[in-house]
Amino acid sequence: MKVEVKNKPWKHFIFDNIFSEEDYQTLKDFPRLDSGYENITGFRDTIDNRVFLNDKFVSENPNFKSILKTLNNTDIFKKTFGVDLKNCSLRPELIDDRYPFFHEVHCDHPDKVLTLLIYIDKDDEQNLASDLYIDENTHHTKLKWKDNGGIGWTIEPNDNKWHGFRPMEYKGVRRILICNWVKNSVWRNDSQLYKDFRSRPFLFNPKKWNKLNDSERNNKYDEYMDWLGGINPMNNYTDNVNSLKPNDEDNLYKKLKAYILLCRRYRDDRGYYNPSGVYIRTFDEGSVRGITKNITKKQIRLHLDNLKILINDNFNEIVNNLIMTKWCVSIAMCFIDLGTEEEKLYLKNLFNQMTLDRLDFTRGRTLFTEDPIMNQKLINKTKDTKNIKQFLETLCQK
Repeated sequence: MKVEVKNKPWKHFIFDNIFSEEDYQTLKDFPRLDSGYENITGFRDTIDNRVFLNDKFVSENPNFKSILKTLNNTDIFKKTFGVDLKNCSLRPELIDDRYPFFHEVHCDHPDKVLTLLIYIDKDDEQNLASDLYIDENTHHTKLKWKDNGGIGWTIEPNDNKWHGFRPMEYKGVRRILICNWVKNSVWRNDSQLYKDFRSRPFLFNPKKWNKLNDSERNNKYDEYMDWLGGINPMNNYTDNVNSLKPNDEDNLYKKLKAYILLCRRYRDDRGYYNPSGVYIRTFDEGSVRGITKNITKKQIRLHLDNLKILINDNFNEIVNNLIMTKWCVSIAMCFIDLGTEEEKLYLKNLFNQMTLDRLDFTRGRTLFTEDPIMNQKLINKTKDTKNIKQFLETLCQK
């Protein structure tokens, strides 16, 4: 991305080539939007069927993931625009303006911190770029339209960054992408936001983390492991590791997370757990669906053997930095799900011992879980019991 700073009529940034050629083509080729422009007032709040690139949209259009990852690279924007986006979320809107729409002269709402207005495509040969103003009534500049380029500016309380799109007659569609970063503390409409945290940078900083106390250190590694990959809130994968090639990753935690994801997806691509906790195989080897469909039993066994070596070679570090997290259990589940009968029996016995060791009868919390799935299972098992004897017998059932 090439950026040029302009100071008149107020400080703004002109940029081009914000997206890769592939991502830009994705934005350009996306089907025309069915937004309603029947009631034109000069503001977008009267437009029907607006299209925000939120988590649901990206889940349904996974080819947009790379686009949103570029826009969520907050480190780049912090360096470029000098603005901290740490406690902000991205509000990206894809827009197909049609005549007679224009945008009234205005300043952005102070709930926004940064705005990028990106030019995607237009049917008309006229210059359909934005207009900048000295004040509400004094026009200063009509910017130049450049595909995959645009303008950005920061928003501060009581600033006077007047801008709009002057009324003019034009043909066809004016496709733009408007991105606002909004304050999490005050912005209430999550349906307009893209909130997948894994699309944001997360600096791996073991030198700093290893100076923390046990709890804080484990929390940092827990956050990092979570960020590395898994299912996002829209039930879709967002990974920062290659789950099909764990050994190619460049640090211990990336390798561990890639192995966990590989084993879990290999398992899930071939079956599921029923409500009783019994694994049900639903596919024959030749009809497996999913990203692990081409991985054989022999290959998954080789991955498990490599995971064993990785654990043995880094055992102290893994225990020291992950023992207070769920990831030690997740690693063990790779072998419980896919290992030999001997491995499964050993780990199940180990888990039973670990569970008993964690019980402290002077502290009731050790007998309580905040896991909503486990709590629902407990309710389902015990809701029809009539007395304490029946209750305890039910609890002991598998």
